[in-house]
Amino acid sequence: MQRGKVLCAMSGGVDSSVTTEILLSQGYSVSGMTMKLFDRDDTESECYSMPGDIKDASDVASILQIPWRCINLKEQFDEFIIKPFIQEYCSGRTPNPCIRCNELIKFSFLLKEADSVGSDFVATGHYARTVRLQNERYALKRAKEKDRDQSYFLYRLDQKRLSRILFPLGEFTKTEVRHRAKRLSLKVDSKPDSQEICFIKNDNYKAYVHKQNVGHENRPGNIIDENGKILGEHKGIHCFTIGQRRGIGVSWREPLYVKEIIAESDVVVVGPISSLKSKGLIANEVVWTAGVDLYPSAIYEVKIRSKHSGAQARVMQTEDDQLKVEFLETVYAVSPGQSAVVYLNDEIICGGVISKAVP
Repeated sequence: MQRGKVLCAMSGGVDSSVTTEILLSQGYSVSGMTMKLFDRDDTESECYSMPGDIKDASDVASILQIPWRCINLKEQFDEFIIKPFIQEYCSGRTPNPCIRCNELIKFSFLLKEADSVGSDFVATGHYARTVRLQNERYALKRAKEKDRDQSYFLYRLDQKRLSRILFPLGEFTKTEVRHRAKRLSLKVDSKPDSQEICFIKNDNYKAYVHKQNVGHENRPGNIIDENGKILGEHKGIHCFTIGQRRGIGVSWREPLYVKEIIAESDVVVVGPISSLKSKGLIANEVVWTAGVDLYPSAIYEVKIRSKHSGAQARVMQTEDDQLKVEFLETVYAVSPGQSAVVYLNDEIICGGVISKAVP
């Protein structure tokens, strides 16, 4: 019995390839789509939607005998992801391009294409889960394998989008996925995982921003301590993130960390680890992933970056539609530009872009 039509994003990697096969085995009518986001000459990258990846996606589609096409989104990716990424770093903030890409590129164009070809659902190889609840609400939850969980990067998907998105890999481990690909001879079972920032080789964002330099000057400036004493000079604020210790370029009697980046004067403020403590944060651009209100008395788990283990907090919505987070215990290195994502147990309730830390 056919369960509906699904358009599956196929990057040419093992995860999206197995996702496609799983959907077929579950009785869906599946077609595939690969997004070409850049050329090798456009970036420092050696992966993701490069010619070899596109061929791999095409080959897997052929093996699985499903319709497949490749669409060119280079212009949109440059406009909505690469340029803002560079601008954020040059403004002293620490962006997360993967979150924005999921919101503005991947799922936006995947759903548009699904509508044009009459697909009921879309799917990707993300490790996360969507669950339809009895009240017709859709819950975005962590994956079965917590170390692989990618739900943090998906928090900007609202209820309307979640109602049409499938994440088959949420119930699998990476080992199970690779074994399944090998058993089915999909030829991508041993392909390495993609790097964290797909368009930057070796995640060296400093060199990338310096090279691209889209309309910005890589201006030098002062490195100062908390009292305003000049400790050294730097080559550009894009080389720093809040909480950074290595590569600051200043020798001191104790380890120093980046505490603050003042873009207006190109100043980097450093201090001891104790100076990075925060009791809370304010986040804007809020998305109500779960489609429900916050409970003022509830204790939530808040992640302030993708690799953060999470911290218990009370979370409130302000009158100007921001999130106010009050941590039960001190957290370190809250970075403007990163996202604060709010969980209740395994479900994402909401999230927003961090605008400032609360000391």
